[in-house]
Order: sequence, then C-alpha cells, then structure tokens
Amino acid sequence: MKRILLSSFLFATFLCAKAQTITCAAARVQGTGTVTVTGTVLNGAEFGTSTRYIQDATGGLCVYGSSLSGYQRGDSIQVSGTLTVFNGLLELSSPTATLIQSGRPLPTPLVVNAGTGFISTHEGMLIKVNGVSFSSVGNFAGNTNYSFTQGATTEDIRTNTASNIVGTPIPTAPPSVDVVGVLGNYSGGTPIGTSYQLLVRDVNDIIQNGPIVTTPLFQTNITQSSFTVSFNTKNQGTTIIRYGSTPTSLTQSVNSATMTTTHSLNLTGLSPATIYYVQGVSVNSTNDTSKSAVTAMATQSTSSGDIKIYFDRNVDNSKAQYGHLAKQLANGIQDTLIAYINRAASTLDIAIYNIDNNLGVITAINAATTRGVNVRVICDPGVSSTVLNSISTSQKVTATTPAGGIMHNKFMIMDVGSPSLATVWTGSVNWTQQQLQQDANNAIIIQDQSLARGYQVEFDEMFIGGKFENAKADNTPHEYVIGGRRIEQYFSPTDNVSAQIKNHVKTANYDLYTSVMSFTKTDIAYTIIDSAVTHNGAYYAGIVDDTSGTGGAAPFNILNNQISTHPEIIDHGSYIFHHKYAVIDPNDACSDPMVITGSHNWSSSADTKNDENTLIIHDSTVANIYYQEFAQRYADAGGTLNTKAYKACANTNSGIELINSNITAQLFPNPTSSNSTLLLNENSGNKGSIRVTDIAGKELLHINFNNETKLEIPSSNLTNGIYLVNINTEKGKTTLKWVLSK
Repeated sequence: MKRILLSSFLFATFLCAKAQTITCAAARVQGTGTVTVTGTVLNGAEFGTSTRYIQDATGGLCVYGSSLSGYQRGDSIQVSGTLTVFNGLLELSSPTATLIQSGRPLPTPLVVNAGTGFISTHEGMLIKVNGVSFSSVGNFAGNTNYSFTQGATTEDIRTNTASNIVGTPIPTAPPSVDVVGVLGNYSGGTPIGTSYQLLVRDVNDIIQNGPIVTTPLFQTNITQSSFTVSFNTKNQGTTIIRYGSTPTSLTQSVNSATMTTTHSLNLTGLSPATIYYVQGVSVNSTNDTSKSAVTAMATQSTSSGDIKIYFDRNVDNSKAQYGHLAKQLANGIQDTLIAYINRAASTLDIAIYNIDNNLGVITAINAATTRGVNVRVICDPGVSSTVLNSISTSQKVTATTPAGGIMHNKFMIMDVGSPSLATVWTGSVNWTQQQLQQDANNAIIIQDQSLARGYQVEFDEMFIGGKFENAKADNTPHEYVIGGRRIEQYFSPTDNVSAQIKNHVKTANYDLYTSVMSFTKTDIAYTIIDSAVTHNGAYYAGIVDDTSGTGGAAPFNILNNQISTHPEIIDHGSYIFHHKYAVIDPNDACSDPMVITGSHNWSSSADTKNDENTLIIHDSTVANIYYQEFAQRYADAGGTLNTKAYKACANTNSGIELINSNITAQLFPNPTSSNSTLLLNENSGNKGSIRVTDIAGKELLHINFNNETKLEIPSSNLTNGIYLVNINTEKGKTTLKWVLSK
C-alpha cells in the first residue's frame, strides 16, 4: 500500500513538473523571466565549456552556465534558468540542468537561404545553407568571423578556438560547399555582415564535394635542395603539389595519379635558404577538385645553425648536462647586443617594443647607419618621439594598431643576404636599461639564413606593407631544420599561437616548466592540468610575475587549486619577471625535449591583437639550458623544485644527444584527432616494424612493413593521450611521440 501511494505521489510530481515546462518557441516569445525548457543538446565544448544550444520541435535556445560543461551532443536535458539578452542573443542563464536521456538523434538541420533564413525564429536552431562560397583564403583560425556568399547575399560564420576546424583549409570554389551550424547572434563589436552568425561546430559542418582537404600542408624531410609536402583528404583523389617563388605564381608542380587519401610528394632541385609557396591539390574520378591554402615553406640553409642563449640574472649550472652551461651576462645583455649590432655588414632590421639609449644601444644603431648598413626600424607607438627622433636612419616607422594591440616584438635580423652572417636575435628582452640589466629576461641568437628570411617576410609585411595586428596574413614558414634541430616559428596574431602552445605543452610526459610574465589564458592552464599532469603524469612547476594577476579565474589559482603540490609561484622580486618561455621534458632526452620562447605572453591580447614572435626549439641541450635558468628563478622566488632525475638517450656523440640519426621519420598530423601518417626517408631501410605503445611501454598496435616509406597509423581503438611510435628498420631504431586528442 505504501508503495502504491509513493508511486502515485512521484507520478503526480512528474506531471506537475511537466506542466511547468514550456517550449523553446514559447520561451523566445516570453523573452524575460524564469522558465523551464526541455531540448536536445546541439553542441559539446566546441563553443566553450559553458555554452550549449538546445532545440525542441518548436525552436532553439542558447543556455549559458558553468553547470553545462559535461553535456554533449544528443543529450536530452531539462533546464531551468533566467532569460536574458547578451549582445542580441537570447539565452537562458544561471541554469540548473537535469539529464533525461543520452544518445538522442540530433534534429535534421533546417535548410534555409542566406539572409531570409537568418532570423530570430531560427536563432539557436541547427540550420544548413547550401551552395556557398568563402571570400577568405588560408586556414580557419579560432574566434574569428568569416563571410560567405550564397547568390547575392553575404552572411557570417564564426569559428571557436575549441573546435577542430581551427587550422583546416578554408574551402575554395569549385567545388560547391554546404555549411551546417547553429544560428547565433552577436550585435556587439563589428560583425562582417548582419549580427546573426552561423556557429560551425567542427570540420563535419563544412560539407564539400570532391576529395576535400582535411589537414593543413605538412612539411618534412627538409634539406638544402628538397622537402616533402603532405596532406590528407576525406575522400580519394590524385596528388598535385604546386609551388613557386610567390603566393600568386605557383608555376611548378609535381603529381601522382594514384588515388589516395594520404598525399605526400617530394619537391627536389630547390635552392638553399629559399622560401617557396606551396599548394596541395587533389582531383577525384569525376574531376571534382579540392585545394589547400597556399603555404610558405623554406629549405635548409648552408649556415652554421649556431644558437647562443643568454640570461641577465643568475642561473643554476648544477642542473647542466654534458657540460652545456647556461650563461648569465652579469653586467647586462647590452654589451652582447651592441656587439652584434656592430657586426652588421649590410642590413639591419629591428622590430622593438621599447628602446632607450641609456646604455648606448641607439648609438650603436646610428653607427651602423653611418658606416653604410641599410638600417630599418619598427617601434611601438608607445616609444616617445624624442627617442624615435634620436635614431638617425630615415627608414623607421611606428606601428599602426587600430585594434588596441601593441607591437610587442623584440627581434633583429642581420645580413639576411649572407649565408655565413645572417642572424636572428629574439627573446623577451626590450632594449632599455632596466630590461637589459635588471629584469629577468632571455635572449636567443640563431645564425641561420632560412630563419632570417622567414623573419624578414614578417618584417616587410609590417614595414613595407604597413600591416599590423589582424591585417597581416599567415604567410611565413613554420618549419625549419637548423643545425640538425627542428625549429618552429610563429607570429601573432595570425598564426594561432595559443593553439600551438597547447599542442606542445600537452606532449609533456615527464616534466614541464613555465616562466611567463603574464599568464592569463585559462585554456592553457586547463591543458596543463588535464593533459600533461593528470593524463600523462608529468611534473609541473611555473612562475609568473606579481603583475600577472591572481584573480579567481586566473591560471595561477586554477593550477594551484587543482594540482596538490601548489606548483605555480609568484616572483615578487624588485625586478620584473619578464620571461615568456616554457621548457617541456628537459630531463627526458628521448621525449622530444623543447623550449617555447619569444615575446608572446600567454594572454588573449598576445594571441589575438599584439604583434609577437614565438620560437619552438626541439633540442635537448637548449631545453637543459633554459631549465638551468628556471631552477634558479624558482628557488629565488621561494619555491622548492622537485628535481627530476635526468633520463639520457641511448646514443650520444661528444655529449650531444641524438635519437639515432641513421633514420628520419615524421608523423603528421601530430597532435591529431584521428589517424596520422608516418613518413620514413629513403635511407631509413625499406623493411621493418612499428610498435605503438602507451607511456608505460604496453604494446597497443604492431605493424610490419616492406618496401614502404609512407604508412597510416590508425587511432580508432585508442583513447586520447600520448603514445610512443617505436620504429625498427634495417638501418636503426627511433621513437616518436604521438599525441591523440579526439
């Protein structure tokens, strides 16, 4: 009897709750107040952790709140909250949500026309626009609006940084393109078209005919006269690589008629230290054509590749390996800087955020002009007219920053035309007395003509083209081989640097250290916690300056609240802690140790507005040198570092560690959300095996190969994480780190 009464009570309660629920369309009409609605979730974290759109049979609605982070597409949920309007978008805020059922089919996208379909009735719904074309070229970036046209009507789509569409090619017509997304609204700011925006969730929301290029171009096997270009397509097609000396003159090509989805061809007969512009093309059996963005790529130079690194505060040489001692310039970096300026023989290009002549730096620049060096200077508008006027060269400009960013670079390019003299100076240090002598900074100097030419493309875009901030293009090479090292190079705000930082820090599986003056990007903090620390088991420690901000949502508190060792500390020194670097796996020489350094703070302004430059150097010695500096800064700031035992590679040569130089292998894409392609150079041996293991060494996949230099590494049976791809051939062995992030 009690059971019957209880069942009746629960059923009555359910009917009462159901009676209080209204449809999404009714909520939209009501517009204000507290409501309860039920709908199917249309998106996961592609629009951020706190934003979900839901749809029922009558319409759609945006729901916003931190309690939504766990809900995925296809979840049927009941949500109660307050209706508010945020920049034109009606949303249900401060919600409480209850899961009804998972795995529900998503609504079929409503097919609409551009313009007439972008209306309030459709806001929050899944819609589809057929037969569109894009006006932009290149690759999709995060948090960016792109205009598309259907007939005579132009509308907007918007991409979010959290989506896997970032970095994939923007479609070029032909073929025709259909676009699916959730109709959003943003009346603030300056949208390209109307305030309505089609919010695309992932690469599957861009529907094309033809092979469909799904990855950016990847450059591997870089030599002085050749390199390999690779890309993937969704469907099979031929492979054509077009290339030339400018982005608009792709007059040379190589091709293969083999139908495939993994495309890879070698370009040969190239010149050393030369930038080529490359496009991948694929054609299927019905002549549908898909094209990649045009991408800049550089050959290896004949330069020495020497790297010199200097710090202006003390270092801990007890952490040095193989006698590679980090160097402090005790009296300041200015003497070395002036010495390099004095060496300039023909050209000197300087992009500097701040400068003074208290230590004679401008005097040295003027002396270079006097002796006939072609000197060009770019400064931030914050540099005073008095200082700017004291620079004697007539070739000087002040950056134009309409978006409110800053020209925050600190780089110099010397003698770019000479293989033996071409040099790039960069790092964190501005050219003022305080920065050069007191504040914690680093300078890195690389003698390489290829890298110098890449930097000069960026410099000319600002100096000659007058383009700063988002007016610039992603038009410089990103991959270099310098002195046998892999070095990546990126410029902000066009090259999606925060995504690169996240992709690299998530590879840390042994130890990870960050020294960043301003660290305000919470997404990077969560990547450190979720990927490096929690999933990979890496040890983490970090330092920020006391001006970085430690508010409730700041990475400082996120890292210390979620990592039990409280590893993030604040440098309260009398100087400014001005570094912007990270050291990844410096104590595991076989785990791709690397350093991220340059002028880029880990902030939204650096990523989306400022002119910045970043280097990612894959080298165990460079990583160890920066680790020596980090260890001293951490101790000086009052921290106690958990020293990790150094893990050497099996092969060493004169104290410089090598990962079996007999063979060369590359994985792309890496990191990836699906399969990757493994490329082996011709000298690697044509017979062998591949073992994919987890970090602990458990074998998960075994592949034998014979007379193959290109193999697909499947990911379908693997979960997100870091894996080791162990390659054993007739010529030797090597191991690559493979990052899977679905």
